[in-house]
Amino acid sequence: MFLTFADPEHSLQEQRFIIMGESAKGRLLVVAYTDRAGGIMRLISARPVTRKERKAYESDL
Repeated sequence: MFLTFADPEHSLQEQRFIIMGESAKGRLLVVAYTDRAGGIMRLISARPVTRKERKAYESDL
């Protein structure tokens, strides 16, 4: 299961998105990305969730 939402606070030049979900190894991660022309997805960052993000993720399931 994963959650996807827009992230308008971090850029005025491009539309950014956040995905929160489990990796293949069961780790809960946050991934920030933007869509580029031609169907290309540019990865901005990927990291483990914080405790606060984990609670928010688990309450939204």
